[in-house]
Amino acid sequence: MNDEFPKGGEVGSNENSAPVAEVPEHILDMIPTLADTYIVESGERLLAGIPAHQHELVLAASTHNVTRSSERRALHAKILQALAADVIAKKFEKPAAEKPIKVYITGPMAVGKTTLLSHFDQRIAEEKEGQSVDGFEGALEAAYQYYKQAGENLMRPDFNIPKAMLPEFEVSGKNYTFIRAEASALVQAVEAWSKELGANIVLEELGNANLEELVQRQAKDYTFVLIGVTADPAVNAQGLRDRCEATGQNVSERELAETITGFSQPGSFLGMSKHADCAVLLSSDHQYKVVYECAKEQEQISDRQIYDRFVSYGFKNANDLVSSFGMEKGTAGPPSPGH
Repeated sequence: MNDEFPKGGEVGSNENSAPVAEVPEHILDMIPTLADTYIVESGERLLAGIPAHQHELVLAASTHNVTRSSERRALHAKILQALAADVIAKKFEKPAAEKPIKVYITGPMAVGKTTLLSHFDQRIAEEKEGQSVDGFEGALEAAYQYYKQAGENLMRPDFNIPKAMLPEFEVSGKNYTFIRAEASALVQAVEAWSKELGANIVLEELGNANLEELVQRQAKDYTFVLIGVTADPAVNAQGLRDRCEATGQNVSERELAETITGFSQPGSFLGMSKHADCAVLLSSDHQYKVVYECAKEQEQISDRQIYDRFVSYGFKNANDLVSSFGMEKGTAGPPSPGH
């Protein structure tokens, strides 16, 4: 990372972003506060791997500083409209008796979450063409059916949209660090908007040790589908190296280790599963093999060896886990998006 930083607030024209709906003012009001909160609560993670002498400059250049301008508010409205375009175009109205579906796919960075969803999307396309398609294994098939149903009226917050529409991302040489707080706030805002619309939503997030309470709160409002993806740490680390090489971004090895250990702790995925309508843990280094499933608190372990391996990570020290990565010590840089 060099010492040249983008200037905040340089808003592009985005002439091709045709409005699809008026974004509620109170949803737009949320974004500056959410971005500031990200800096306060996740600043350490944001700066992980960045040399200490650059921290002040990075925070000064972060776009959370410009979220309160009228120009930025107008840009936020266009971004939220783009994120919600599919739902708004269908003029979706939720049946009063039905809860919307929330599909929450979680796991460490570069573990294969987005790849799994691409498999789902490919199967949906094949089924629409009338092709004969084999079903997935066990609880993964149930999760897929929920995902397919959700796609009928779906908001799917996509970090690529803020990247494309927040000009600082391109100006900084596609360095996600500078827009990360603002992008996170935009995704949270569209999640709140989706709830008001009664729309279904798919979220890809990193797992951490504090998510059980979140799911417990939201389970009453949604049909909650939880998909966790795990892999052997060395395989996960190799996937991360490959992604960093392809994108030009870097993630500190310690950040990956902390994400793996947090995801495996009892209060993270396994705790969330007990509050979900459908939960399944998959091993991406075994072709998305079902490891564990839970429906309405009824648990089943499908592969004890991989399950025990997964649970063991939650009791490891992050520094000890790093030693199994095979990554060069000190390899570090701005953190990557949370998927």
